[in-house]
Amino acid sequence: NSWDGRLELPSMVNWEGKDYPLIFLSSIAFEGCKTLTSILIPETVQDIITSYSDYLCERYVIKSPFIGCTQLESIEVAENNRRLSAADGVLYNYDKTKLYNYPCGAKRTHYTILEGVQFIGTSAFKKCVNLASVSIPNTVTQIFNSCFSGCSNLEEIILPDNISIIYSGCFYGCSKLESIHLPENLTEIEINAFARCTSLRKIVFPEKLKTIGLGAFKDCQLDTLVIKGNLDDSSIKKLLPDLDGSTTIYVLESEVERYRKLYSGTVLPLDSTGIGAIADLPSKTRETFDLQGRRIGKPQQGVNIIRNADGTTKKVLIKH
Repeated sequence: NSWDGRLELPSMVNWEGKDYPLIFLSSIAFEGCKTLTSILIPETVQDIITSYSDYLCERYVIKSPFIGCTQLESIEVAENNRRLSAADGVLYNYDKTKLYNYPCGAKRTHYTILEGVQFIGTSAFKKCVNLASVSIPNTVTQIFNSCFSGCSNLEEIILPDNISIIYSGCFYGCSKLESIHLPENLTEIEINAFARCTSLRKIVFPEKLKTIGLGAFKDCQLDTLVIKGNLDDSSIKKLLPDLDGSTTIYVLESEVERYRKLYSGTVLPLDSTGIGAIADLPSKTRETFDLQGRRIGKPQQGVNIIRNADGTTKKVLIKH
């Protein structure tokens, strides 16, 4: 787990007097190589393995080959490799439909994923602490486990509407994440997906979302949760322990009594003239006041005054 500077991997390795082609980079292959700054992958490598079986602990471990390479600034691929490729130091498959790994030591604060990418691999951006934002094209359909886990400076991200599942640990520990748009086709949020996103204040569940995994919002400090659809019973029981009672939940009018029986905090009906008007506003660009001009932390029943970042105001009625 140590290598200083640049590493050019050989295309052949010798084992007990015999030469073998290097065809895979396995999970945790370079784990903890904190002084590795760049790597060149040879033409023989065909695939990147992101999981392994820990027989001692009897568990399946998901990690990328470059986990913990905190100074890795660039991943390069030999030009004649027909399975993998690289662009701006980022590792893709050959036809650039899958992003395997972003080098977590890269200095840039914003990255735009290439148009045409369909899959973002396991732990692809894990612990990329310099990134504040990532632009994801609408061609992306799957973002795998722990993809942005530990991106502690990531502030905002918009997920494309083709995403139907947010996999486990995807945004775990993104402590500066203030805003996230959940796609309209989202049906499931897996375990720990947003756990420890301590700056996330508001989130809107789209109508098709039915399933929430255990601890999906653990240690978050949500002010407002808007639920546009009907979660299944198991998901509600998993979700509510993540909320400390200070979160105001807005649900369909037919669901209000159901949630009030299970949740100690405030539950209000979803209303297109009330919370709908508030939910569409980015939380970090507005302030909320009561009719006496006193600033309040979140919308309350009755008339609320919303002041936008540009200084404009509007009145919003929250009905019981």
